[in-house]
Amino acid sequence: MKIELEISPRVQRAFLCAIPAILLSGAAVAFAQGSQASATTDTLVGSALNTLGNAVAALRADVTVLQTSERVARATISGAGAVTAQTGSWLRRVEHPSAGAYVFVFAPGAFAAVPTCVTSANARASAAPAVECYDVTTSSATCQATASGAPIDTGISLICAGW
Repeated sequence: MKIELEISPRVQRAFLCAIPAILLSGAAVAFAQGSQASATTDTLVGSALNTLGNAVAALRADVTVLQTSERVARATISGAGAVTAQTGSWLRRVEHPSAGAYVFVFAPGAFAAVPTCVTSANARASAAPAVECYDVTTSSATCQATASGAPIDTGISLICAGW
């Protein structure tokens, strides 16, 4: 699995500012050549390390925000309403009250805001059923599968994305 992280311009600038400061402080230490480093050199090194430390802290904060920002969750549902596969455990259960009707109940806290959910029918028929979802909330999504206007049970692929 490939994870791509985007580093904010603020963090990029902090790193770009830290590199010359570290190089300058290293040159000052080398210039002292073994003699006791002056207070100015100590200040330069301390400042460079402080800048670098702040940049690392900002990067960690940005990565934490990125990791907790948007969730993409997938599930495969059988025609009878059984969860046959899912990423993690975001889908608590599936209710199948009547032909073609499915209510996907999300685990508590899976989504803090109303997610965007899309579905497709996993049918091996000449005319694939249509699946329409409505009444999506932070706790559930209701979907209806139909073929030629009539309700029909079908396997479903469900993908929901949100915060």
